[in-house]
Amino acid sequence: MAENIISLRGVGNRFGSHVVHTELDLDVRRGEILGLIGGSGAGKSVLLRSILWLRPPDDGEITVLGVPLRAATDAQWKAIRRRWGVLFQDGALYSSLTVSENIQVPLREFASLSPAMMRDIAAMKISLAGLRPGAADLYPSELSGGMRKRAGLARALALDPAILFLDEPTAGLDPLAAEAFDALLLSLRDALGFTVVMITHDLDSIHTVCDRVAVLAEKRIYAVGTIEELLQEDYPWIHEYFTGPRGRAAMKAGETGKKRPEDTLVRG
Repeated sequence: MAENIISLRGVGNRFGSHVVHTELDLDVRRGEILGLIGGSGAGKSVLLRSILWLRPPDDGEITVLGVPLRAATDAQWKAIRRRWGVLFQDGALYSSLTVSENIQVPLREFASLSPAMMRDIAAMKISLAGLRPGAADLYPSELSGGMRKRAGLARALALDPAILFLDEPTAGLDPLAAEAFDALLLSLRDALGFTVVMITHDLDSIHTVCDRVAVLAEKRIYAVGTIEELLQEDYPWIHEYFTGPRGRAAMKAGETGKKRPEDTLVRG
């Protein structure tokens, strides 16, 4: 059994009297790509913000890289933030900075490097993300949607993270660009060995890249497992999600895709 790199226990989130999550448990295994799915309003983005401590949970504990975040010291926080990378929706690039300058932002915050070294690292990450070298001097407004996603990915990889958080990475991309992004993500994970937590609605991506899928429902993680294991559940939403017309098409397309490990289904 792989080591857990992220653990959530009894996590609760509320906005006034509105309860978003309650008694939520989740483990993310080192080296896996975990997809996080759920209906609209289920609180996927809220959960991601809690893990990143952008909005600390109201209840419970989150442990990342062996450190309980609620009790983390300033030194531990700096070390943890250096070891995760985040790709927000549409890349979330700084509009006034070039692609190279965007990638250098985390380097300036967490590393003491010369300007030349930071430019060299940015160029390497640009290549790693599948962008041509000339993209380094372009501004976000000059990039296509797919290029912005790759530029955001390059920035997320700037510090060689152990964990990569992706929020709807293929949303808004055409099918070919989305397929190319999925292939890139798989190749980078296999080459670099990082762990991925990915919020997504993209059924093709779920079938193509996810080792396991966590279903957020009933204000908690209802179940975690491979798609085949999730379909053994009697929860109607899961069956509608994976066996509807789009789900069947994605499943058929993914039949010749990557093999998934035999993981044990975990109920939340």
